[in-house]
Amino acid sequence: MIEAAMKEENVEVKYFWGSTLYHSEDFPFKLEDMPTKYDNFRKKVKGLEVRKMIEALDQMKGLPSRSDVEPGDVPTLMDLGLNLSATTSQVRRGA
Repeated sequence: MIEAAMKEENVEVKYFWGSTLYHSEDFPFKLEDMPTKYDNFRKKVKGLEVRKMIEALDQMKGLPSRSDVEPGDVPTLMDLGLNLSATTSQVRRGA
């Protein structure tokens, strides 16, 4: 849903692997064959280089043109019409 909205705004969407220090495409094995024990994993990736990080943006572009959201403070739960005490009690009960 987000990707489709970004395409409408001509914004390129990029996906990044972030679950391990190594990129999934650099492993010397398929993801489904990943060793379950750390020692075995460590032996298989020994000598594997970590990819360089991408550079951080100097600044973010503005909000999408079709948005009715104005820049400003992040709303609180109460601003969004949520009752924090009711939500907290539901979490405690396991609802």
